[in-house]
Amino acid sequence: MISLNQTQKLQQRLSPQQIQYLKFLQLPIVSLEQLVKQEIELNPMIEEIENEIEVIDEEIQDIKDDPDGDLNESEIEEAVEVRLREIEDNPIRWLDDMSHDYIDFVDRDELIRDLLDESDYGVINSYNSEYDTVSVNDLTFVVMRID
Repeated sequence: MISLNQTQKLQQRLSPQQIQYLKFLQLPIVSLEQLVKQEIELNPMIEEIENEIEVIDEEIQDIKDDPDGDLNESEIEEAVEVRLREIEDNPIRWLDDMSHDYIDFVDRDELIRDLLDESDYGVINSYNSEYDTVSVNDLTFVVMRID
């Protein structure tokens, strides 16, 4: 006769770390506190890491409390002043850094008129503020008309 047997066996193996966790759970609170103090004395990095974790937790809580951030007015004013000084010192470089073409921000005709007026060409040789522009090989020249 044929017989069929089936056996079920459940076995749990604990890792050394799990065994250590179980030992910690079984300790009374006083013994656990003593063990923690002893570990901190043996490994001073634990305390530093705990301090860093506290700082990070505080920063996380600040972000949760105010996700947009709390802008410091003096820092904003200082950043604006620095940016304005950069722009005043070299506006073309700033426009290049911002990927803008400076020619888009300059009224070319007004600039030429102002340059010609400031150079006293209107007084000398009876200059009448008329000019033409001539482009040669991607260079633009201003040609003044003098009567």
